[in-house]
Amino acid sequence: MKKISFVEKEKKIILGPLQMLVSSILFAVMNYTAKLASEDISGSEVAFFRLLFGVVIVLILSFTGVINISSKNKGLLVARGVFGGTAVLLLFIGIASGSMTNSVVLNNTHPIFAAIVAIVILKEKITFKMAASILISWVGIIILFYPDMDTLQLADMLSLASGILGGFAIASVRQLRKLNESAWTIFFYFCIFGLVASFIFCIPTWKWPNLKQYILLLLTGFFGMLAQVMMTSAYKYCKAAIGGVLSMSTCVFTAFLGILLINEPLTVYELIGAVLIVSSSVFVVVIDKG
Repeated sequence: MKKISFVEKEKKIILGPLQMLVSSILFAVMNYTAKLASEDISGSEVAFFRLLFGVVIVLILSFTGVINISSKNKGLLVARGVFGGTAVLLLFIGIASGSMTNSVVLNNTHPIFAAIVAIVILKEKITFKMAASILISWVGIIILFYPDMDTLQLADMLSLASGILGGFAIASVRQLRKLNESAWTIFFYFCIFGLVASFIFCIPTWKWPNLKQYILLLLTGFFGMLAQVMMTSAYKYCKAAIGGVLSMSTCVFTAFLGILLINEPLTVYELIGAVLIVSSSVFVVVIDKG
């Protein structure tokens, strides 16, 4: 029997979680640069450039033979691309027009909605713990929206919609994983369909970016790509449950950047709602190890 070296053991224990935390930080920085870029251009246009960056990088890697994005699972890949691409579009619109922190927290309800999709569509069994987590998350969503319906923000509604679509995207990814689909292929379909959707949305309000905005858009695409690659690499070394829990730290890092750098207010209601949503999402990830 082949012995596992001490270094290899350390990689599995430390490298995976560390990469996931770095990925979460990079996603938070991406959210911040996207927020800055959207001060003078639409959120859909920011999403367009962010996804364009991903498409270009994947095509370069494909044409040079570094990766292979061919596949026989076109149906599931299209589903992942449509749901995931539209989800990121709605998230960027939410970030542009509302609170960066709230948008990211509501987007991170996707584990909850992925669980609902698995129960309703994939006919997976629901446990008491899962049902309790889903209920707690909905309580958090209601609190985050605030009890007074007059205060509902369109940005929050769009961000919640991105979380719902993200749940469907995750369900598609799960099926693709069972078929041993390449992470790069899944990412490419996510980018290409999101690119088309964001382009359609940004046509009516298109505004050519200035030099500063181009730099911010480039940074948004760069940090997003780096975060995605880091996250993919992390799952080689840590379990899905651990990785999923650590990925929720994106909410914390984004909130920190929002409060520290752009003076985003965080009310007591928003804090309570965010804690309930993130904690219940974390619990869902922990009990849903598949």
